[in-house]
Amino acid sequence: MIIGIGGVSRAGKTSLALQIQKWYGSVALLHQDDFIKPENEMPTIRAHIDWERPDAYDYDSLIKAVQLAQEKYDVVVVEGLMVLCHAGLTDIMDKTIYIKISKDAFLSRKTLDKRWGDEPDWYIEHIWNSHFLFCEDINHDKDVLVIDGELFSEEHIKKYIKRR
Repeated sequence: MIIGIGGVSRAGKTSLALQIQKWYGSVALLHQDDFIKPENEMPTIRAHIDWERPDAYDYDSLIKAVQLAQEKYDVVVVEGLMVLCHAGLTDIMDKTIYIKISKDAFLSRKTLDKRWGDEPDWYIEHIWNSHFLFCEDINHDKDVLVIDGELFSEEHIKKYIKRR
């Protein structure tokens, strides 16, 4: 089974992916951030590298990694900002989960995120807006479980994942 987890930055995608890994044991966990394009191929905005767009990611390599992982593991979880924004990737997913959070929660969590140093306020706003610009039309042919990243039920997620 291939599970995709998407949502805006700091929504809880990695936390949920790690929880699924605990629940199911034989789980490969793939992070979209590990499939960014080389820096010289990255799009920019105001001379700042722009990770917040689908064309910042190497989806071909990510899809190949998912397919390889599927040969070795019972469950493959792919999580990332834009994993539900690429039809070729969502087409191979069995389950898709979208984590939503309020803008206030995003801003609160993002200001604590220092992985890339202090981001300018305009870029933090850009992160929020870009997610909705590029991911507004999540593949609606799929059965997408939308959960609240500020409060969600473990039982509800387990029931959704077990459904075939």
